[in-house]
Amino acid sequence: MASNVALKKKVLPIIPIIAVSVMVLLAVVGGWLYYTNRSRDTASTKPPSPEAKAYVKNLKLSAVKLRATQSFAGGDLVEVNGKVTNSGDRTVGRAELTCVFFDVFGNELYRDRVALVKKTLKAGQTQDFRLPFDGVPVQWNQAIPDMIIANIEF
Repeated sequence: MASNVALKKKVLPIIPIIAVSVMVLLAVVGGWLYYTNRSRDTASTKPPSPEAKAYVKNLKLSAVKLRATQSFAGGDLVEVNGKVTNSGDRTVGRAELTCVFFDVFGNELYRDRVALVKKTLKAGQTQDFRLPFDGVPVQWNQAIPDMIIANIEF
């Protein structure tokens, strides 16, 4: 019986170490999965088709606002919010936008391609959009980034 008590005293301090190690491992794996899947979910690398290039003029961005806050992880989170209107005669299934951030000297600092329209946008319809960016460098000029419609799928 005395040996059981001594064994429990040796094993018990190891349990919290193992539990913390497992939690850290799960957090690292979860973060890796989030960032690797985020790029696949938010944007593709497909070049726009000729019909998509011709239709770009029909997608209008309005009420664009910028918001910079601190993320839960302690870094800066930049959000671009606004509205997108389909003023054309076709339904858009997906539209992607490239946002380009600059420093105070006009040098490009950061570029990201994200989904602007994730669900269908019918002709004449307007949708709100929210584009979060967590990798914008601190040297960013605090201005709304250049926003270029990179692809449209019908």
